[in-house]
Order: sequence, then structure tokens, then C-alpha cells
Amino acid sequence: MGNVETFRKSTETNQVQIDADIANTTRSIGSPTIALPLPLPNYVEHQEGVPPVGALSAEAVVRDYEAAAQEIESMGAELVDAAKKCEAMTAEVHTAIAYMRDTAAAYREDAKKIFEHIVRLPPPLGHLRIAPHLFQLIHSISRKFNVKL
Repeated sequence: MGNVETFRKSTETNQVQIDADIANTTRSIGSPTIALPLPLPNYVEHQEGVPPVGALSAEAVVRDYEAAAQEIESMGAELVDAAKKCEAMTAEVHTAIAYMRDTAAAYREDAKKIFEHIVRLPPPLGHLRIAPHLFQLIHSISRKFNVKL
């Protein structure tokens, strides 16, 4: 019993000091906010004869589940937004691919025109002006487009 008395004497403090500490604490953290409980979801209702403790426990559980369900729904909405962004990006990619195909086709058409122009030059002038590596290039293009020299 002596230890309990010693503990009580060592922990006794001035009531004025306690009040000052509480006042300082409430000033530093602000006034407390009390969250009002959400109403019960419409898919559940209380039953007659349930003890208050059971009813409160059931309310707490259903509110937690409802909060989780709402979070899941918001994640679904975020996923829909992400899918829309992906669809827009895919459309842009298809447009870019079509542009690349058109550009490649235009290059091939230009290559074919240049090739046909060079091939039609008179033999002494055409072959003298073309460097050997260009002649090889023209020859490979002629095979690709099935043009006979």
C-alpha cells in the first residue's frame, strides 16, 4: 500500500496548471469538429426488438460497407475517365498512322516519277550523270516497282 501512496503524492499537480495546459492545447489544435453520422442506406432498416448495442453495431458496419461501396464506385468513374482518354489517344494514333502511310505512299510515288524520268534520259547523258551508287539505287527501285530498264 505504501507504493500507491507514494505514486499518488508524486503525480498530484496543480489544478491551475492542468487548466492552462488544456487551454493551450485547444488553441494549438483548434476547436474539435464532430462528424454527424450518415443516415442509414435505404437498403437496410432497423427491426423491432433489437438491443441498442446490436443496432448501433449493425449501423456502424453498414456505414463502413456503404463508404467502401462509394469508394469502389468512384474508382469505377476514374476508370471510365481513363478509358475515354485511352480511346482519344488511340484515335490520335490511328490518325498519325494514316498520315505516315500517306506520306510513305507519296515518297514512293515521287521515287517512281524520278526513276522514270532518269530512265527516259538518252543513254549517254543519263548514265554519265548518274553516279554508280545512284544507279544501283535506281536498279533496286526498278525491281521493287517491276519497271524494266
